[in-house]
Amino acid sequence: MKPKRDHSKRLVAGALLLGTLTASTALAEPGEHHGGDYGVHLAYTKSSGAEDGNYLVGGHLELALAPMLGLQGAVEYRSEESYAVPLAGSTESLTVRTIPLTLTGRVYLPVVQSFSPFLAAGAGWYNLVHDYSAGLEALGAKDETITTFGWHAGLGAKYYLSPVLSIAGEGRYTFLDPNRNLDGSVRDDIGELDYDSAYVGLGLNLEF
Repeated sequence: MKPKRDHSKRLVAGALLLGTLTASTALAEPGEHHGGDYGVHLAYTKSSGAEDGNYLVGGHLELALAPMLGLQGAVEYRSEESYAVPLAGSTESLTVRTIPLTLTGRVYLPVVQSFSPFLAAGAGWYNLVHDYSAGLEALGAKDETITTFGWHAGLGAKYYLSPVLSIAGEGRYTFLDPNRNLDGSVRDDIGELDYDSAYVGLGLNLEF
């Protein structure tokens, strides 16, 4: 009967060890041993020259290159913003929708294990979809899509709700200077529109 008791003891010990490991994993501090995250984000954004701001939605993937360093790629869509263009005796308009593809480095500054502020900087390609009003088209402006390069910088913070779920808030400023296809007279009427923009956003992340 002794071998049976030894076998039973090993089974009990194995079950206790498995239970301990499972509990340790479940109770692990958020933010430990993550390879990165993926998720979605929503932001309010406004270009400097636009009359009003609008919303941006996107998806992202971030890889943890080191304990304090992450590299995030994102694809986004920014709803249209309107620019007022004063002409003699009237005001015309230009609307712009933006589809950014960005790459951002983040340097994390751990405060506590579940909360980390970060500094962010990066670059991206921005597809700007221009829609000119009838009055501007009469002057020779044509609807067009421009692809331009831009830089951005910002700061934010990440908070772990659990070992597999986190949220992140970020404020960012983007610098853009696209070249538009306009002849001399239309360029004089439209002037130098300011495409630089700021946004404040919130993201939901799944950790891996």
